[in-house]
Amino acid sequence: VAYGKLARYHDALDAVRHAVRLDPKNAGAWYNLGIAYVKTGNRTAALESAQELRRHDPALADKLFNRIVPR
Repeated sequence: VAYGKLARYHDALDAVRHAVRLDPKNAGAWYNLGIAYVKTGNRTAALESAQELRRHDPALADKLFNRIVPR
């Protein structure tokens, strides 16, 4: 989150990838990973993160999908 606030999105990707590896059920980490992918322009990876997030927190996954595909 701190890296994101500093617009250091590639550093954020590294940090949240590590968080997801440490705790694959951490919905917040999956959400932040998806946001980091959005910020770095990797929509495909963001969608994959959102799909995984749906398994852990469907409401948060909907929030992420809305960031990826604005209506």
